[in-house]
Amino acid sequence: MKQIYFIHVGKCAGSSIWSHVPRDRTTGCHTYRDHVKNQANDKDLIIICIRDPLKRFVSAFNYAYDIINYDVSTLNINSNLKHTIAPDLLKKKIENGGKNTFDQDYIDLVDFFKTPNFLAESLTSSDETIKKKAEKLIKHKQEHIYKGLGFYTYKGKFIDKYHKKIQIVSVDNFDHDMKKLYKKMYDDKEYPGQLKCSWTRKNNNPNINLSKLAKNNLYEFYKDTDYSALKKLLDYKLITKDLYDKYLSNIQK
Repeated sequence: MKQIYFIHVGKCAGSSIWSHVPRDRTTGCHTYRDHVKNQANDKDLIIICIRDPLKRFVSAFNYAYDIINYDVSTLNINSNLKHTIAPDLLKKKIENGGKNTFDQDYIDLVDFFKTPNFLAESLTSSDETIKKKAEKLIKHKQEHIYKGLGFYTYKGKFIDKYHKKIQIVSVDNFDHDMKKLYKKMYDDKEYPGQLKCSWTRKNNNPNINLSKLAKNNLYEFYKDTDYSALKKLLDYKLITKDLYDKYLSNIQK
């Protein structure tokens, strides 16, 4: 029986992908890297979800900010949290009397920067205190800001080892990629309908724009991790050059 391993990179439509995989033979990893053990079957399948590193960073920061500042005072554990940004984490927050369950230093850093643009720009701040705060937050191991494609693939080394088993699902080509994946998961069966990226959870933080400085700083930070891993995917023809070039071109816009 074909086993499936899903590397759920945060803020890359992973929840939508999860809704379509056969749960009885799928193992997933999310927020940690201890994955794909004892693979003996050449037919095993590895799914990796990807997104433009800049957009993933923005989404990851806003996700954390929204959870930390989400007012749960009028909610209880029986409230319908399905369409909130993070139902499970908000439920824990409710159970914790409205207090966040993140590390306090992580909370303080996210609340200090408030926007992804300020955080990204601060990586080259002339103010050493602000610069150190920015470096600490962007490397913080809690949640998703630090944990992009490069984190999960060990800067692409994982791709070198398992590229023959990897199937990519990109946010940009979600329906197309999911249709291909469905055939591989279910032995060439056609998906019985149109797939859609089932995002119903919205960030409340409206700050999504990045300045040129912020983009350049993020590229420098992620170039040997996320962007290096993307280049590996391109080299093994797991993504198209058009998609790779699109991600690079977004840095210059």
